[in-house]
Amino acid sequence: MAGPVSQIHLSWAQDPSTSLTVVWHAPSAGDGALLEYRVVGSRAWRRVSGSTRPSPAKGMLHEVTITGLVPDTGYEYRVASGDGASGASSPAFETRTAPRAGPADFRFAFICDTGLIGRLDGNATGTKQIIGELVCDRPLFILGGGDYAYANADGRFEDYADAIDAWFVQMQPMIARFPFMAQYGNHEVALPERFIDWAPRFAHPEGSEEGRNYSFEVGDVHFTALYVPEPPLGADRLAWLEDDLAQARRRGLRWLVVYQHEPVYGHGHSHPARPELRGLLAPIFERHRVDLHLSGHDQNYERTYPLLGVPDRPAPASTSRDTYEAGGGVVYAKVSPSGKMSEKRNDFSRFTTEQQPFMAFRDDTAHHYALITARAAGELVVEVYSVVGDDTPKALIDRFRVVAPK
Repeated sequence: MAGPVSQIHLSWAQDPSTSLTVVWHAPSAGDGALLEYRVVGSRAWRRVSGSTRPSPAKGMLHEVTITGLVPDTGYEYRVASGDGASGASSPAFETRTAPRAGPADFRFAFICDTGLIGRLDGNATGTKQIIGELVCDRPLFILGGGDYAYANADGRFEDYADAIDAWFVQMQPMIARFPFMAQYGNHEVALPERFIDWAPRFAHPEGSEEGRNYSFEVGDVHFTALYVPEPPLGADRLAWLEDDLAQARRRGLRWLVVYQHEPVYGHGHSHPARPELRGLLAPIFERHRVDLHLSGHDQNYERTYPLLGVPDRPAPASTSRDTYEAGGGVVYAKVSPSGKMSEKRNDFSRFTTEQQPFMAFRDDTAHHYALITARAAGELVVEVYSVVGDDTPKALIDRFRVVAPK
């Protein structure tokens, strides 16, 4: 393999309990995509090969999917040298496969609106710390809600593709260890980045619309990644969403989590929620008893009580601050930003209205990310942290749980 490798990142394109997919960048095709892996604590490395494709920017992308792995097991991997010699072109990274299907204990994270460290305007004040916090938190995997590089607003890059490369480089310490399941925001499809500049860099289940929408399952949780950055939301996508959630319920999945870029509820000055989006999606979520909806885009944190009757008459099924019964309504959590403040005022997206009675908690003074724990005993615990970005310790600002009926 000619030249240094970089931008190494993990995801799941197949069964999360028995496979891992690694994508990385190299200046040229070299001798192809080669990777070595082993169970943590073992001595012998196994070598597997994959595919190579041109990067949307410069160089080549290599992709390897390792299959036949043992569920809930720690693995090490490294990008191997392509000349047949022993050794590696990358350090070894440690990760873990997902547990088997069914009730299980695991933790995952959600981030959105990250930006690039070191922006000249100082707008990405929390990015470095949030990456560091998540490396310490060690979630099993991370959900990405979109708006990653913000190439149009970062004055250091003449070519926006270089900004995208820089984003993958800065995220490598985190997403080379924890599979990153990306959804796309408006900054991945416009301004001037395009879907075709981002999609080839990620690997995830096939889904629909060239991978714009997809789903996967870990333990007894069904995750639906919904593409919403470009209106309108067409009938085909809504039909796919309806079918995806219905199938998950028919298969008996305990928890349904949907994540997307634009929020269903958002009351900041930067990107308030679109009522038409809420009107199309909320009835589908309620029909299939979605437990948790995650989004970003509007750079602040807002979280509802579990709601029914959206969009016309949103009514909390419970006004408890911290405990809800599954099936009693959808909790909408807008968790943003995870590093970069609003472009409009170089600040967080300050609220433009008083807190509504269906909103349980909100904050527009810091960066945010979520850690969510699924427990085999029958609960989904959501913890949201605020980060100032000056190395002040993170603060737990909101915690709630959704519990399965006894």
